[in-house]
Amino acid sequence: MSLLMACNDGDFTVERITFSGTEAYSCTRDTTTTFLYKTQGKEALILQFRAGILKNRTDSIVGNIGNGYTLLYRTFDSAPTSSYFCTSPPQTTPKVTSEIQAQGGKVIITTREIRDTIAGTVKYNHLIRIRDLLLTNADGERLVDQNFNFGTYQTTR
Repeated sequence: MSLLMACNDGDFTVERITFSGTEAYSCTRDTTTTFLYKTQGKEALILQFRAGILKNRTDSIVGNIGNGYTLLYRTFDSAPTSSYFCTSPPQTTPKVTSEIQAQGGKVIITTREIRDTIAGTVKYNHLIRIRDLLLTNADGERLVDQNFNFGTYQTTR
């Protein structure tokens, strides 16, 4: 996770977070999922939401962290795999070394239809952005991003 930092009245403030080069995944790989995750090395971002949020149709959905949406930033003692997120009961390794839950932000999910007329398929790209994302760790250090791009999750009809 790359961070750009600045000081603000003695408090440590991170103005932007970058979690790039990775895709958003789910365990179901369809619209029935209730969470999406991204990993980068020993780090993960997990966005949780209620069932039925994602739909295979062109749409735009807006909601707030703390009101139907939860975003977690976790670090681990080793890199997590998809089996960490998708097995029941949950795996005990790798071990979570820290977890920060977002205190605020507006989640915006924009769904676009992608038609492949040659293959005769229809897919849907769900672009997930979070405006005014705010995370604060136990030391009071703040992570702030005004326009955080969580990523794109793709489903098919």
